[in-house]
Amino acid sequence: MNTVSARLLMIWLLCIVAGTLAPFNFVTPAVEHGPTMFQYGAFERDPVHFVLNMFLFMPIGVLMHHEERTRSTRWLRIVVLAGIVGFSISAAVEYLQAFLPTRDSSLFDLLANTAGAMIGVAADRRWGAAVATHFARLRAATSSAMLAGLIGGFLVVALMISGTLQAGTRLSNWNSAYPLVIGNEQTGDRPWRGRLFALEITDAATPAASVHQFSAGESVVLPGTPIASFAFDGGPPFKDASGHLGDLEWTEPPQAPDRGGISLDGRSWLRSGEPASGLVRRLRKTNAFTLRVECATDDTNQDGPARIVSNSLSPFLRNFTLGQQGSDLVFRLRTPDTGANGYPLEIYVPGVFGDREAHEILVTYDGATLLVTRAHSDHVSRTALTSTWAVFPAEIVPVAVTCHV
Repeated sequence: MNTVSARLLMIWLLCIVAGTLAPFNFVTPAVEHGPTMFQYGAFERDPVHFVLNMFLFMPIGVLMHHEERTRSTRWLRIVVLAGIVGFSISAAVEYLQAFLPTRDSSLFDLLANTAGAMIGVAADRRWGAAVATHFARLRAATSSAMLAGLIGGFLVVALMISGTLQAGTRLSNWNSAYPLVIGNEQTGDRPWRGRLFALEITDAATPAASVHQFSAGESVVLPGTPIASFAFDGGPPFKDASGHLGDLEWTEPPQAPDRGGISLDGRSWLRSGEPASGLVRRLRKTNAFTLRVECATDDTNQDGPARIVSNSLSPFLRNFTLGQQGSDLVFRLRTPDTGANGYPLEIYVPGVFGDREAHEILVTYDGATLLVTRAHSDHVSRTALTSTWAVFPAEIVPVAVTCHV
């Protein structure tokens, strides 16, 4: 096929592949988990994201119908062909995205892309002739060199924008000079009152299926290599079993009675004697992590948010923070998009601290998606920190309009 519509179809397919797979930083997934293809397909319900994916594939149906109607092909057959092409291209892209740390592979996207290609056929059948007449006049006034330049320029700009937006979700701006602090901020003005039993951080993301198993109360082995592992079942100093971080020491001897784990009374807290630079360097490299903590609050209505675990220097400078606001769990994450305070990326999980029982909490990030849950809750909070988030920040789910620092 050497017609204009056939050439435009090939160019658009190249644009789709380039735009959805840039910047092509493919990585081999962990052997024990394999590629994460379609792991978000059962959990994604964002209508804006669905419509955007439909529009991305509609030109395929439009151009296929424009090409085939000159051959007197039945339009219903073209609908089927467009659906097959859209499905095949989308499935290939979603498979490759499973190997990209800054992309989410989703069955939701596959459905939207296929539907978009098929709807494009109907759109061209209804309005295609009038649009084609208009473009024929425009093309007559435009040289082939100029048209090629415009298309090439569009592709370059699209790739640059895609790469820039994806770079905004990385952990590249984490500061290696911040200490690890338990039960407060380094400045001492965000105290948390409660008990802490265990803390573990690994350098890989936990697959969504495993996160849902954890939320259902099932036992889950964290993927990756531990880079922080503390069991608070003895006296200080508290040593990191992974050997990557320094000891945690009390700012002053605690006055709260020992009831298992460590008791944080708001007047004394734990902090590393040196910056958590080993943790930060490793997570900047993997651009992914999993954090698991077991704790119990002593006050179901704390403010600040009160800091439970924080890799931070002050209330305004952090790499990550897990805290309590009211009875809700709050998590902040620093990226180039969210800034040095990890705000407005402030994900809330309601009612986690609605009682004083011990709870296991899991937070995981794969370079694009943040998942937070509590064991035995059957609820997972998901934030897709993708290029769509950069354009539409309201995609954070769930959202709470708050102005805490």
